[in-house]
Amino acid sequence: MKHVFLSAALLGAFVSPAAASLVINVDGAIGSGFTTWTFSGSAVARDSGRFSADDTFQSAEQFFDLGDFTDVDSFDVPDNGGAVFGNAVISVDTQLRNIDAILIDDDNTGLDDLGIGVDGNRDLAFDLGDLVAWSGVLTVEGIDIGDLDEGGLGQTFTTSFFGGNRRDALDLQLVIGGAEIAPVPLPASLPMLLAALGGAGWMARRKRV
Repeated sequence: MKHVFLSAALLGAFVSPAAASLVINVDGAIGSGFTTWTFSGSAVARDSGRFSADDTFQSAEQFFDLGDFTDVDSFDVPDNGGAVFGNAVISVDTQLRNIDAILIDDDNTGLDDLGIGVDGNRDLAFDLGDLVAWSGVLTVEGIDIGDLDEGGLGQTFTTSFFGGNRRDALDLQLVIGGAEIAPVPLPASLPMLLAALGGAGWMARRKRV
C-alpha cells in the first residue's frame, strides 16, 4: 500500500494533465554503463495500444520511428542484461503501474524504436481517448549514454507511432542529453603511495630543521 501511495504522489507532483506529450529525458556519462531516465508529461491516446508486462516487447508494445538515436539492436533491460532501479510510474486513467523494463532497438533504417515495460501479470492497455501519463526517475544499468548517441547527443527525437501497424496513437519526445566522459577510477594503491610520499617529504623537512 505504501508503494501505491508513493506512485500516486509521483504522478501528482510531476505530471500535468495539460501536457501535450509524453517525455523521456535520458542523461549519463559516456563509459559509465548506466543512464538516468526521467519520465514526465501526458498525452491523450488517439488509438489503442498496450505496454508490455512480460518484457517480450512484441511489435504491438513499442513506439516506432523515433529517428536515428541508437545503433544497438533489440536490447531489453533487464531481460538481456542490466537492471532498473528507482521509481517511475505510468497511469492510464485509473490504472497505475510501475515502469520496470526498457527496450532500445536499431531498425537499420534511421527510424529506431523504443519499448517501455510495466510490472504486473497483465499488459497495461489504453484505448482511444484515454489519458496516458508517466512520471519519476529510473537508473538503467546496461544502457550507456554512448549507446544512444547515433544521432548525436543533445538531440530530441519525436514520434506518435505505436504498435505493429504504426498507429498514430501517442505523442512521445525522447531527449538524449549531453554527456561527459566518465572519470577513470584511481588505482587502489595510489592513495597509499601518495600518503607514503607525503610522509617521506615531511620527515626530510624535519631533518633539515
